[in-house]
Amino acid sequence: WVLFRSESISQTVFFLKELLKLECGPIAQELISAFQLPELVFLAQYVPGFACFSYFPAALMWLFYGGALFLVLSRRNSYERMLSFTPGGRTMLATVFLLTWSILSFSGVSTFLYFNF
Repeated sequence: WVLFRSESISQTVFFLKELLKLECGPIAQELISAFQLPELVFLAQYVPGFACFSYFPAALMWLFYGGALFLVLSRRNSYERMLSFTPGGRTMLATVFLLTWSILSFSGVSTFLYFNF
């Protein structure tokens, strides 16, 4: 895409060099604050291991992204999981827990996605 979009080969080489430098600058504070969920603040009060995330909120963000990358690359995809799926008690409890948590999380303030368009 870069090769066909640029006007010359030198512009393509310049763009690819800038892309591979990975100088993104500082992490936006809004991105870090998005990971300060009320559930995690509650856990930080009662679970000693979670207290460090209140002092270093960026650590939670990197932990989340690293864990998500690990899960995406190491787990089976949905089609493979569907072939070996058998409903059971653990699946039911996990579904009920996650559904309840998601419904209770709806009570927060929601931003309309297309407000600025």
